[in-house]
Amino acid sequence: MKDFNQEWVEFLKKVFLEININLTDTQTSQFQIYAKELVFWNKKKNLTSISNPKDIAVLHFVDSGFVLPFIKDKNKKIVDFGTGGGFPGLVLKILDPDLDLTLIDSSGKKISFLKFIARELGFNDISCINQRGEAFSSKNKNLFGYSVSRAFTAIELFYEIMLPCLEKTGVCIAMKGPDTEKEINDFHKKSFIYNDKVFSGKDVLMDIHEYRLPVLDHQRKIISLTHSAIVK
Repeated sequence: MKDFNQEWVEFLKKVFLEININLTDTQTSQFQIYAKELVFWNKKKNLTSISNPKDIAVLHFVDSGFVLPFIKDKNKKIVDFGTGGGFPGLVLKILDPDLDLTLIDSSGKKISFLKFIARELGFNDISCINQRGEAFSSKNKNLFGYSVSRAFTAIELFYEIMLPCLEKTGVCIAMKGPDTEKEINDFHKKSFIYNDKVFSGKDVLMDIHEYRLPVLDHQRKIISLTHSAIVK
């Protein structure tokens, strides 16, 4: 398979169909551009360790697509912490262009790429911000309906970092590998503060969704955390 040619496009469409997403011609074209630019920029900017065309399709694009069903209210603002090369946030934007998306990363070179690729893909309404998560969250309190991350940090730390910027009904969505038992136990033992209210991690509603990536059969988890019942 040559880099991102028509054979790759057909492969991409096939693997997305396996997770019940039927890509449009516009979306396949956007993913083609995204993949090509990711590999090109990666030679100088070190954006990702994944450069094989099939792996980019499955490990980056399709994996990120698994998050889409967890965005129940498409009118809510979404922030992607530690987005790196735009995963999962930018993939979600391609799959649903109406999403209100903010991408956060502490690496200036990654944000430079994201600003460039957002323009190339025709998205003028994405905020790409070079800032640490803690600083962004403390300055943008109660604004977002969803915070997402993929392999950003431990669940308890991610939740603590992004909690101030979530609405009361907000949802934290963490993409993780298969081994999360210790992280979950640590989360349940920790205390958190939201709008001056202290609560325990064990009182946070946690939903764990296990899935396997098509073709590669890698096991993954999506962990969603909701605090609305605690902070009414």
